[in-house]
Amino acid sequence: MHESPMLLEQLLEETRRGNRLKQRQLMASYLILVALLFLAAAAVALFLSLRSSITQLTDTLASLQVLADQLAVADIDGLSEAIRTLGTQLSGVDVDGLNRAAAELGEAAGNLNEFSDALKSFRLFG
Repeated sequence: MHESPMLLEQLLEETRRGNRLKQRQLMASYLILVALLFLAAAAVALFLSLRSSITQLTDTLASLQVLADQLAVADIDGLSEAIRTLGTQLSGVDVDGLNRAAAELGEAAGNLNEFSDALKSFRLFG
């Protein structure tokens, strides 16, 4: 009968050790769960970011395709000829004449401004 209390104490100590071990395992399980939830949230955020980037990239590629299609049907030779013609026409412009006309226009605007000021100060009955 004397062995029974000692056996009970050993059994109680083993049970306590087992309980402490199970508590540590439970705490580790909680920490792992939190880490997994954090990783899942990061994966979702990464997916959404990549999805947005892929959408933008797809839109950009579509725009480039439209531009490529337009360039494929563009009359580059005709456009080049039109630019050459415009250059030839512009080379014949009298730049000095344009400058003189601009100066004369500026002078006329000044005279008109003076006339306007004189009209403002003129009083018919006063």
